[in-house]
Amino acid sequence: MYSSVTVITGSQMSKTDGVILNSIGWQLDDDPLPILYIGPTQKNTESVSTDRVSKMIRSVPSLYAGLAKGKKDKITEKHINGVRLGFGWAGSATELASHPAAKVFLDERDRMGGDVGGEGDVNTLADARTATYDGCVVT
Repeated sequence: MYSSVTVITGSQMSKTDGVILNSIGWQLDDDPLPILYIGPTQKNTESVSTDRVSKMIRSVPSLYAGLAKGKKDKITEKHINGVRLGFGWAGSATELASHPAAKVFLDERDRMGGDVGGEGDVNTLADARTATYDGCVVT
């Protein structure tokens, strides 16, 4: 069992959509567990949530049917099939410490600093979110 997986490729190689978002969609559809997506900046993370994740959810009938609509469908979190999909960014220690998650996906890790608001490395903070769950993955 791996505790983390790191993918290193060139720019625009479909990592976000092809690897991360497909993995998130599969997990929420097949075996729902709380997930945290972490992007490099607030603007980037909100853009991924509104433009890419929302489109993915709408395009998959079972995900859309499981989406809690209304006030629970926010830019920074969505509830699908009874679990939370949260969105955080590397510059906010609060966003990275607020909720436990079974799986955490770090996107654009090379664009994140080494210390998040004096709290430590983003990888360490992400790993701490998964302590509640056995067999977690930080990507």
